[in-house]
Amino acid sequence: MKAITSAIASGATAWAITSAGHVAPVLVNPRLAKVHWQAAGRQLPPAPVSMAGESALWVDTAEIPADDDIGKLGRALAAGQHEDRNELMASTAAYSGLRWGELTALTIGQIDAASRVIKVDRKVIEVAGHLYIEAPKGRKCRKTIYPRLTPDGYPLAERLAVRIEQARAEQATGINPLGLIFPSPKFKLWRSSNFNRNVLQPAYAAACWRDGDGCGRWTWHSLRHVFCTTA
Repeated sequence: MKAITSAIASGATAWAITSAGHVAPVLVNPRLAKVHWQAAGRQLPPAPVSMAGESALWVDTAEIPADDDIGKLGRALAAGQHEDRNELMASTAAYSGLRWGELTALTIGQIDAASRVIKVDRKVIEVAGHLYIEAPKGRKCRKTIYPRLTPDGYPLAERLAVRIEQARAEQATGINPLGLIFPSPKFKLWRSSNFNRNVLQPAYAAACWRDGDGCGRWTWHSLRHVFCTTA
C-alpha cells in the first residue's frame, strides 16, 4: 500500500500504480498490469489516414494491362511452343491472381473445376540454383476463384478443365508425376529464367508488350494486378 500511496502522491501514471499494486501484491487480477492506460489530459495521437485495400502497394492503372492486351499476349503465347498451355497459363494468372511461383507449383488436386476455386497452398522458389516447394508468400494459404469466360472472351473454365484431364493422363503414364498443370517442356517445375527467355520474351515482342529496345510497361507480374481490379 505504501508503494501505491507514494505513486499517487508523485503523480505517476495509472500503469505504474497497477504495476506496483500487482507486485505488492494488492491487485488480485494480474491482467490489470497489462492494460494500456492513458494519462488524464494527455492528447491521443491522431489516427493515421489510410485507404481501403492495399494502399501502400497501390498500382497506377496505366501499369495494368487491359483485357485486349492480355488477349494479345495469350495469342502470342499460343503461337509459340506448347501453344494452348501457355495461353491458358497467362489467362489463369490474370484472372485468378496467382503469383508466378504459385502458378508453376499448381497441381491437379488444388483445383475444384466444378466450383471454379483454386486452393493456393504452395509455391516454387529458387535458391542457389535449386527449386523448392514451400508455403505461399507469408505462409498464408488462401482460396481464389476464376471466371468461366474472361472479359476478352477466352473460355478459361473450359480450357482449365481440359488441361486438368490432360494432366491426369500424363500423371497416370508417369511423365508428369507431380500432376503439374503448367509444367516445363520436360514436365518438371519451370525456372523463371528459362520461361522468361524461351517463352515470354518472344511473346512480349509479338504482342507489342516490348518495343524494339526491349522496353515495356508490363511484366508477367502485371497480370496479377488485373485480378485485383476485376475480382
